[in-house]
Amino acid sequence: MIAPLDRSLFRAIALVAAVCLAILFVRWSKTSRAPAPPSPMPVIVEILGDVQKPGVHFLEPTDLPTALTVRHAVEAAGGLTRNPSAGMPPGFDKQAVQSGQRIRVTHRDPVGLPEIELELMDAAARLTLGLKLNPNEASVEELCLIPQMKPEIASQIVARRAKKPWRELQDLQEITGVGPRTLEKWKEYLEVVPQR
Repeated sequence: MIAPLDRSLFRAIALVAAVCLAILFVRWSKTSRAPAPPSPMPVIVEILGDVQKPGVHFLEPTDLPTALTVRHAVEAAGGLTRNPSAGMPPGFDKQAVQSGQRIRVTHRDPVGLPEIELELMDAAARLTLGLKLNPNEASVEELCLIPQMKPEIASQIVARRAKKPWRELQDLQEITGVGPRTLEKWKEYLEVVPQR
């Protein structure tokens, strides 16, 4: 039989143990939550011409319901230098931009809308920013910027795509001298985007 003093001591110990377990559970549940999703990567574009701050700009994706557009890029570059109240040409305020694009803004008419051209940044700039080249579009000179790319292999890549576009990166092994190890090294620099 348990003495009355032993019962109250037993209850106190049980109460302290229950409180400790509750504290441990709360701490454990806070640390075991799923980590926050990673932030989206910025969109990296080069803006040239008639803007306040020409150059390479990193556009941070926000909670916008739509993609980042040419208008967002021009705003990131400080806006237009001439006739800023004219706005954007039709369609460009909704034209999405992607990393690796170059936007040229030119005012030919001082009071009219600017002309806007979209093209790819130089291959060297794209590679420096960690962006990949498409063997269905890159020139021999651009492909030669890739480490361990020989000019004769780059020429064969361009010649082969003229007959038949590349469908996936593994297809590059059709070229003599390109094996699995070489292809593994190039995965960091090349990405096949099928022709439309």
